[in-house]
Amino acid sequence: MTGSHLNGKSNENVVYFHSYGKTFNFFPKNLNSFFKNLQRIAIFDAKLTAIEKEDLKPFNQLDFLYLQSNQIQYVEPGTFDDKPNLAKLYFTNNPCHSGTETNRAGVLNLIQLIESKCTQKPAWLVEQQNKLTTTTTTQKVKTEHELKN
Repeated sequence: MTGSHLNGKSNENVVYFHSYGKTFNFFPKNLNSFFKNLQRIAIFDAKLTAIEKEDLKPFNQLDFLYLQSNQIQYVEPGTFDDKPNLAKLYFTNNPCHSGTETNRAGVLNLIQLIESKCTQKPAWLVEQQNKLTTTTTTQKVKTEHELKN
């Protein structure tokens, strides 16, 4: 990665990485080797499909993560465990945002993250939690009914 910096500035001064519309098959690797002090990452409309723990591991000071309008279906459990400064997560317009059965793991991981980091849950998350709870309860009742018959 290369780019222009303001006079007297270098990669060491970069705290915000922003990418819009550039297709990535995976979260950009080795960002931290170029930008050691990143605090904010914004990657949207990039067709990302998953976020793994190793992707964000180098970014201990991360406080803002914008991953809107990708194709993320999976967020690995524990991905955000060592991100005490993460205050803002934008994740709308991703398949796991839809709460479909095939994407339940991604939604559940987001719920766990937001419950641990946020004092007030976003409305979309409350809606997804309700859908997941209803789906799980319906499946459990159906299974119990099938076992009785």
